[in-house]
Amino acid sequence: LSGGTEPFAFMALTGFPLVYVFQRPAVDKAETAAMPNHWQWRGAQYAGRSSTGVGSEALPVPDDLLDEELWEKLLQYMARRCPVTSSITRFPPV
Repeated sequence: LSGGTEPFAFMALTGFPLVYVFQRPAVDKAETAAMPNHWQWRGAQYAGRSSTGVGSEALPVPDDLLDEELWEKLLQYMARRCPVTSSITRFPPV
């Protein structure tokens, strides 16, 4: 697949209209690096076949997840046989 975002690819391949995204927030507006040990809980919703650039927005949860909390959550999803994937974005190595 090319030409779309990860949430759209998940929607296209699974048929699920909602996708959770766990994303490390940037340390600055230039997005040159990501905050270590910090994960935002975001969500994306299907917007139609022609809208392949589906983005994600922060969900109204009390706090961001720490590394240990994220891994625990991912293990729970995998135990329930939910599709899970990962991707590496534009942040350079720390």
